[in-house]
Amino acid sequence: SEVADVVVGDLVVTSGIANLIRENKTFRITSAIQTGAKFGMQLMDDALDYAGDEKVFGKAHGNDLAEGKVTLPLIWTLRRCTPSERETINAVLKADRDDAGGFEEVVAIIRRYGGIDGTIARAREHVARGKDLLARFPGGPERDALLQLSEYVVARER
Repeated sequence: SEVADVVVGDLVVTSGIANLIRENKTFRITSAIQTGAKFGMQLMDDALDYAGDEKVFGKAHGNDLAEGKVTLPLIWTLRRCTPSERETINAVLKADRDDAGGFEEVVAIIRRYGGIDGTIARAREHVARGKDLLARFPGGPERDALLQLSEYVVARER
């Protein structure tokens, strides 16, 4: 699927896999990896790059745009915007990194077409699927920790 779907939270997956190996339950590793992949951490990071509070987020807005990365908020928008707006976005992608006005214009276009909200909704879908996968595991501290982490993923501001 899209680029954002392939990023896995290493900490989540590594912790879960270590416990499965220690408990001699290696047959469940595939499910643990799928669970980690579904958390949507990268999707929220992509949305926050356009919409998060810089002081809370801990890094400047627009890094992805400045680096020419086309993440889900932009993909969402490019599929829906007018040809003229697409030209504006492409010009900003190719422009000097210090063009703050261009960034704000792209953010306005992304907001107009729901690119940020759509990305957050997609992250929530991934979390919901991850929770469904976690339901296959017996209850316990590891599963509870993963469930708490999944809630953090979609509520985070940084």
